Amino acid sequence: MIYWYFILGLFFVIAIFFIFFASSYLIGKLVQREKKQSFARFLLRCSVFFALLYGGEQALQTLFPSVHLLLQDSAASLVVSILHLGHADASVRGTSILLGSQPLTFEITLACLGGVLLWAYVALVFAQPGATPKQRLLGILVGLATLIAFNIFRITLSVYLQEETGVRVHDYFYWFNMLVVLLVWAGWLRTLKPRKSLPVRTLS
Repeated sequence: MIYWYFILGLFFVIAIFFIFFASSYLIGKLVQREKKQSFARFLLRCSVFFALLYGGEQALQTLFPSVHLLLQDSAASLVVSILHLGHADASVRGTSILLGSQPLTFEITLACLGGVLLWAYVALVFAQPGATPKQRLLGILVGLATLIAFNIFRITLSVYLQEETGVRVHDYFYWFNMLVVLLVWAGWLRTLKPRKSLPVRTLS
């Protein structure tokens, strides 16, 4: 039974990523009509880059777990600092956020760091043909900064709304995150200008 649950879970994850990258391909076709790339090649490039980035993160987590723990602690502290701006009764204990007099506890896990979505965005940038190295670097820096800022906002809002309403909005936000990644990537695509072809000289 556990084996079948694993198979179904794996199939579900692959289906989600297929839909995500397929949506990215369609957005790319709409935003940059002059760029021609087959869907199979685009999907392969995205998959390879994502696998390398995600695999690198997993290797880092295995070899140096303190790095991710530091990121989790930092994210929890930053969220609590933002909550204090709204006069919320919040405190932090390691990777845990405590809210209220009879505290609700919110754990900042590895998934909360949003690594999967960040690497999916970087994979999309690398998979896009026609961009210069400078354009890719700028797209990665600005895009990751935007997505990290949004992720902190998402965590803060999720914690606040769950304390106020009792609803785990965090689970619903995760689907919205993928849309934000696509929007940021589409915004970067719009900054790419098609290369001007040199005029053909004719001998007279």
